[in-house]
Amino acid sequence: MKLTLQNAFSVKLRSDASTNSAVLKTVLNSHIIDGIKEVIDDHGNQWWQVEVRSSSSAPPLKGFILAQFLKEATAGDPPIPLDRKGFIRSLRFAAIIYGSNRDYLAVVAQIESSMQNIRGTSGSEVAIGPFQFTPTMWAELLASMADKELTNEAIARPSTQALVAAYHSGRNITAFLEKRGVLPTRIELYLTDAFGMDIADAVLNARDADAKKKLSELSLPAIKHFLPAKQATAIINKNEATVEDLLNNIEAQIQEATKAIAPDLKKDNADIPPPISSGEPPWLTVALKESGQKEIPGTGPGNSNKRIEEYHDSAGSPDPDDVPWCASFVSFCMANSDNPMIIENNLKSKLASDWMHWGEPIDNPPIGALCVMSPMVKGSSGHVGFFIKWDSKNVTLLGGNQGDSVCEKDFPVNKIRSFRWLNWKPSLPTSTTKDENVDVLARTLWGEARGEPTKQGREAVASVVLNRTKEPDRFGGTVKEVCKKRKQFSCWNSGDPNLPKLLKVTESDPVFAECMAIATTAVAALLADPTSGATHYHAKSITPAWAIGKIPCARIGSHLFYINIP
Repeated sequence: MKLTLQNAFSVKLRSDASTNSAVLKTVLNSHIIDGIKEVIDDHGNQWWQVEVRSSSSAPPLKGFILAQFLKEATAGDPPIPLDRKGFIRSLRFAAIIYGSNRDYLAVVAQIESSMQNIRGTSGSEVAIGPFQFTPTMWAELLASMADKELTNEAIARPSTQALVAAYHSGRNITAFLEKRGVLPTRIELYLTDAFGMDIADAVLNARDADAKKKLSELSLPAIKHFLPAKQATAIINKNEATVEDLLNNIEAQIQEATKAIAPDLKKDNADIPPPISSGEPPWLTVALKESGQKEIPGTGPGNSNKRIEEYHDSAGSPDPDDVPWCASFVSFCMANSDNPMIIENNLKSKLASDWMHWGEPIDNPPIGALCVMSPMVKGSSGHVGFFIKWDSKNVTLLGGNQGDSVCEKDFPVNKIRSFRWLNWKPSLPTSTTKDENVDVLARTLWGEARGEPTKQGREAVASVVLNRTKEPDRFGGTVKEVCKKRKQFSCWNSGDPNLPKLLKVTESDPVFAECMAIATTAVAALLADPTSGATHYHAKSITPAWAIGKIPCARIGSHLFYINIP
C-alpha cells in the first residue's frame, strides 16, 4: 500500500516498533513510502512497517513509523495549508539575497503548484511544495549552493524552497548574461530555470533563426529538469511542436500566473517600508531638465547632438548620438546630481545591464527609481530609465534614447528585470559635536563589529539599532537605551572582555574613527539601511534558538540579519 504523511512535514523512521528504538532516517513528504504490514507494540500503539525511498530508483530502507502519522496516499490528497502572505515575504527577502526577483519567483510558484504546498509527481519522482522540487532536483541545487545550513530535509519548508528557487534563478540570470550577452526576459528565464542553459540556448538560437522550426529537429540534449514545468515539457515531447509553440505556451502561462498573483503582490507591497531617502531624488531632477533632448538625423560632422555626446562622456567617452545612449543618460544624471553619495555610486557605464548592480533591489518603486529592462532590440544588453508610474500592462519610464529622445515612454511590464534604489542623502554634517547617542552607538559598533571586513558590515549593525528605536516599548526609545538594554548587545554586558576596551578606545583607532562617522550619520537619520529593516542579527558561525527556521532578510559580512522576530 502506498502511504504518505498525515498533517506533518517529517517523521522518524525507527529500527523497531518502539519510540525508544534507533532513528534510521527522517522521512519527508517527498519520500516514497510503501506499507508492508501493521504492527501493535507492547503499549497498544499502532505502527506501520514500511519501506522508504528518497526516489523511485533509490534503494529502500526498511523500518517502522507510528501509524498516526501516516495515511493511504491518494491522487486527491489536499495541499498542506500555505501562508501565502508569509511565502511572498520569503520570496522578497530570498530575491534580495540571491539577485533574483520576487514577482518572477511568485509567477513560477503559481505555474508549478498554483502557489500551494502540495505533493505531486514529476516523472518518476515525488514532487513537493510550492516549487514542486523533487529530491533529485533539490540535492543537486543544494550541492551547487554549498550552504551547510540547508539540508535535504528542508525541502518540506516553503521558506527554504524560496531561498533555493531564488538562488537558482539568480544564478541563471548571470549564466544567461554571460552566455548570450543580454538579460533574460521572464520567458527566457523560465525556460532556463526549467531545463538549464544548454537547452534554453539551443531553443533561443532556433527562435532567432526560424521560430517555426520543429523542436524535434534541434537535437536538444537530454532534458534535465530543475523545475517540473509540466506544460512546457509536454510540448517539447510532441513530435510536431515548434519553437514558437513552446515559447507561446510559456508566455501564456506567465501571463495567467501574473494575473492570479497580483492581489498577493499588492498586499506585500503595502508591507514594504518606503526607501529611507524620500522626496524627489536628485538624479530625477536632472533628468526632468533634460526632457526634449533628441538625436540629430544623419551622420557625419554637425549631425550629432552635443548634449547627448556629453551624456556619453559622463560614461567614459564622447561618442556621437547614434551610439545607444540610455545608460549614458543615466550616468549623466548621476554625475550632475550635486550629491556626493550619488556621484560616488555612479557606475559610469554605457551598458544597461550593468545598472543591475547599482543600489539595492526594491519591489515597490517610488518615482525616480531606476528600472532595468530586458532587451527589446536584438543585440542590445537591455534598457534602463527612471520609473514614473505603472499598471498591470505597462510601466512608464523617463529615459534617454526612447524614440531617439529624452522623454516618457511606456514599456511592457513583462520586460521589467529589476527596480533599483539608492538611499541618497545630503552631504555629511560637518559638526564634530558628539552627543551621547552618537558616542554610545560608535562604541557599540566597535564592540560588536570591528572585525567586519567592510564598512557596510558596521553600517548594518547601526541600522539594526536604529530600527529597534521604532519599537520603544520593546527595545528602548533612544539609541543609547537600545544599545545598553540588558542582554541585547553583548559588548555592554558586565564581565564581557570587550567592555573595558570599548570604554577606553579613542578616535586614534582608525576603526573606531570610522564607527564615529557611521554613528554620526545614523543618529542624524541619514544612514542607508542595507538590512531592509532588520531588528536582529547573529554571526554566521552560530545559530541561536530564535533564528531556527527563520529566513534571513540580508547576509552582510559575517552576520545574518532578520526581521519579524517575536
